[in-house]
Amino acid sequence: DLGVELARGFEAAGADERAADLFRRLVAVPTATLSVRLRAGRFFARIRDVEAARKQGEPIPEVDPASATGLFLRAEGLIADGNLDEARTLLQRAVKADPDPQFLDGLGRACEALAARTGDTARRDEALTAYVQASDLAPKMLNPRLGRGRLHMERNEHGKALAAFQEALELAPAEP
Repeated sequence: DLGVELARGFEAAGADERAADLFRRLVAVPTATLSVRLRAGRFFARIRDVEAARKQGEPIPEVDPASATGLFLRAEGLIADGNLDEARTLLQRAVKADPDPQFLDGLGRACEALAARTGDTARRDEALTAYVQASDLAPKMLNPRLGRGRLHMERNEHGKALAAFQEALELAPAEP
């Protein structure tokens, strides 16, 4: 679809506002295809517009209940709602179907939040594993590096934390 390719071009050029505007117009069309909704939902999740991502994920299970992207988008909404156990389960299914870095990052965030809430070190370790895998698959993705740094700090692994934060600093020098 030409509209999706144009929106992806805006996204690749760092023009997220223009991409968001175009994706919003594309999904507003009643005949928007599943592929348009999947791509738009992933974009909205990346820019942390959880409500827009959730909205794109809602109709996907009716069409394709096993869609990894559909599971991911539903999980993003659940994380925002604080339903971390259910989000983790959906993200595990998404990662099993498609070990995409964005899905792995989502799994890391859900598990990290669960560990913070419950003190469960197994969830913390699961989060760290997901962040490491996401970092390996997406060398320019920032959040997995920040997550790795936070979790290594919690584990008193200061050298590893410093390395993760240094990688993050190289990717986003202005990130506080």
